[in-house]
Amino acid sequence: MPPRQEANSDTMIQADQTHGRGRTSCGIVLACACWCLLAVAPLRAAPAAAPGAAVPRVVVALYDARRGPRHATSLHRFLEMPANHLGLVFEFHDLAQPLPDIGARDDVRGVVMWQRSPDVADPDAFLDWLAGVLNAGKRVAILGDLVAATDRFGRYVDRERLDRVLTHLGIAVDDSAERVGADARVERADPALIGFERPLVAPLPYFVMTRRVPGATSHLAVRPEPGAAEVADLVVTGAAGGYVAADYALYRGVENAQRQWIIDPFAFLRAAFATDDLPKPDTTTLAGRRIYYSHIDGDGWRNVSLADEYAGHQVISARVILEEAIRPFPDLPVTVSPITADLDPAWYGDEAARAAARDLFALPQVELGTHTHTHPFAWGFFEHYEAQREAAYLPRYETMQGGRYFGWEGLEKQHAQLLAEDEDEVSYTAAYVPRAYALAPFDINLEVGGSVAIVERLAPPGKRCRVIQWSGDTLPFAAVMAATAAAGLGNINGGDSRFDGDFPSYAFVAPVGRRIGPYWQVYSSNSNENTYTDLWRSRYYAFGFLPETLERTESPRRVRAANVYYHMYSGERQAALRALLKNLQWVRRHSLIPIETSRYASIGAGFFTTRLVSAGPATWTVHDRGGLQTLRFDDADQRDVDWAGSHGVIGRRRYQGSLYVALDAAVTTPRVALGAAPGVAAPLYLVESRWDVHDCSLAAGHVEATAGGYGEGEMSWQGQPGQHYVVTVVDGPAPRRFEVVADAAGRLRFSLGEAAYAPVRFTIARVDAALAAAP
Repeated sequence: MPPRQEANSDTMIQADQTHGRGRTSCGIVLACACWCLLAVAPLRAAPAAAPGAAVPRVVVALYDARRGPRHATSLHRFLEMPANHLGLVFEFHDLAQPLPDIGARDDVRGVVMWQRSPDVADPDAFLDWLAGVLNAGKRVAILGDLVAATDRFGRYVDRERLDRVLTHLGIAVDDSAERVGADARVERADPALIGFERPLVAPLPYFVMTRRVPGATSHLAVRPEPGAAEVADLVVTGAAGGYVAADYALYRGVENAQRQWIIDPFAFLRAAFATDDLPKPDTTTLAGRRIYYSHIDGDGWRNVSLADEYAGHQVISARVILEEAIRPFPDLPVTVSPITADLDPAWYGDEAARAAARDLFALPQVELGTHTHTHPFAWGFFEHYEAQREAAYLPRYETMQGGRYFGWEGLEKQHAQLLAEDEDEVSYTAAYVPRAYALAPFDINLEVGGSVAIVERLAPPGKRCRVIQWSGDTLPFAAVMAATAAAGLGNINGGDSRFDGDFPSYAFVAPVGRRIGPYWQVYSSNSNENTYTDLWRSRYYAFGFLPETLERTESPRRVRAANVYYHMYSGERQAALRALLKNLQWVRRHSLIPIETSRYASIGAGFFTTRLVSAGPATWTVHDRGGLQTLRFDDADQRDVDWAGSHGVIGRRRYQGSLYVALDAAVTTPRVALGAAPGVAAPLYLVESRWDVHDCSLAAGHVEATAGGYGEGEMSWQGQPGQHYVVTVVDGPAPRRFEVVADAAGRLRFSLGEAAYAPVRFTIARVDAALAAAP
């Protein structure tokens, strides 16, 4: 376990404005980290925010847009998920643009980079800016090169500037040339940071001779050759941030699936940005339980099923999914999002498709969504849409067999092949057609509001469409995000997270989402069956491997909600249907809280908007959190909720060494206070529940709250050992009452009954209190 980090408070950087002296030809490579089962010792915390000050969660992520879009960067694809888990939000900034003034921003925690030889127009000015960031007390983590050896005009970088920045970061560099890894050997490796998913093996990657400075901690030391007097420190953390040498963060093989962390990104970011005392807004948990949600993209709605019982009967796949995977599971909510051109009689809708929609939408466990009207494949094609440009593709649409899924299945395959040939090009091209259906020019209003109207016309009166599920490359642009927000819709899709034998790394688990202008796109928590089945060409059984991802994103740390995400075409093949049912049975066997997809989308968006404001020592008020209702405190064995100092807190649960604090959705600005464990003056409080609990009033022997959800309303509360309690449920003409006895640990376990699609009010009262209140 690494020693506690010591600050080097004497190291301040004076930005030297002189040029042309002390130049160096060294390129400095700084990289990232990986995940390890071993715990990391408590680290020096970031300076506590003064009362009334924002708790900094933002990390400015520097990238070069000339090398590709931000969603294709290593920062977004690999590092941002661990950062999100630690409560951090990346704010991307293009290095080609003027550098931001962040010194006075109290919401910014630091800066991160992960590039090779970044093309900075003025390296000296960049180093001066970075010096200002460090002097303002912000932290910096560099992954890849800090600056190129020379600028674009061949001028060497000022060595004195460089040395000052590096010293503040905790490293020094000598003038040695890059060392060939063939003769290098690992001298020391911190097992809490190094070798998490993949060990370092010879020959080692090239590196520059860097050494830690006093006050910094080296997590990886390499001797460049046998008998060499010096060792290179290639992974370093200190009071101002962290450094990892290039190619020592993440192993990248020839194939896209060959990605594995060499070092622990969670532990590295934890040390570099001092996140131990940062409350973590948590998107995985609600009411003390791991979240479960499910959503269906409407692709293949009208495909005729070949599944055993339906083959030869001309039954469409949407009907099969209804009868086999939705109607038998009233305890599991699912969001059904058709491509509305499949339902619209003016496009390709027929009565069989519309009848299936009406029957699906009538079920109480079905939430309404839309998968757009025409299913864009390449959203970027439509950002600056010109109908005449799309006209060139019209002859190709005519070959699509009336727009049936079989007609455009090949488009997904062709686009995927292009992606496989260039792993860094994560957007579809418009090489074949830019969308599935094109009977009319593209219209944002039809894709969003128009598709919502079609869905709602087929639904019971008053049932509303709540979410849009992005299609194709899942890269919507700002205008369509604005239309989505104006329609009051949540949004989801993108990310395609997997963590299994084919994709054996946290590097394939996506972040919570991405920013698009002033809006946030929320990624789905897991990938769908398309990636498991070779893009619906083979291995139709393979979606049955989803539980491996569900389990590996739960343990040894919970990083993702449980999500079963699929398409209507899963009803077309018997093997695919069997795999889907296997996944739903897995869900039933686990202790989860099932919610609607729109609810998860609001939780995901709330992660980005949440503001934490210091209200005193170990006390915070929570603002602008949207649907997010859980704060997590890691390594919290010695901490507990201070109930007297808290407001709007309805419960807490310890899990995996963390303290999960449940907030009341009815309280706009809750206050969370922590004290020493074990807590004192604890009221009767929620531990975990299958139903969502809110509008809650807590007292020492009495609770009054509202709850609702899917399936059996089982829940657990913490009371006094051996104490008798009376539970009263108001869900009908007359209240229901029953008695519960707390076990030896003080735990009350009971159920409020079957599914409560409409929330019910209930109370828990100590028997003596209940008798006193009886008429």
